[in-house]
Amino acid sequence: MRDKLIEISKVKGQFKWNPEALECYDAWYNKFDAEDHSEDQTGTLERFHDTVLKVAMCISLSNKLDKIIELKDMEQSIIACEAYVPGSRRVGLGQGSKSISAPGTAVFIKALVLDSEHKMLRSEMLRRHWEFFDMFELDRIAESLQAQKAIRITMERDPRGWEVGAFVYP
Repeated sequence: MRDKLIEISKVKGQFKWNPEALECYDAWYNKFDAEDHSEDQTGTLERFHDTVLKVAMCISLSNKLDKIIELKDMEQSIIACEAYVPGSRRVGLGQGSKSISAPGTAVFIKALVLDSEHKMLRSEMLRRHWEFFDMFELDRIAESLQAQKAIRITMERDPRGWEVGAFVYP
């Protein structure tokens, strides 16, 4: 991991776009720009498009060092960044998170994003993160994220050959 970060830190120069990634960004940007962001007192949403680009560049570099933003990089960036918009709006309005699932949801998403395959068996998620959610809360978090099309819930075979639930990002 350390060696990869050292290599990434040496990358210089301008990024290029895969045409599909640029189309995806433009479509997202036009939709996002048309929304009303007047309630944001922090300026976060005013600069949000820059954040999406920076995250896409980081995702791209985590996969390869060619400085080309691919469609998958952009899609992952948009999903990851949009997860923070509701929180940004609450902060801007001086409100804290009202969802009791918020801490567990953050842990859940981070676990999937950091996994090399962006996939985790339900039993593994519970085993690794039992202090953040029980099985009922995990299912509620997963179903909420699936309804938002942030993850997929699939059936996989575990090492014993049993069919078990798994979460896939995105």
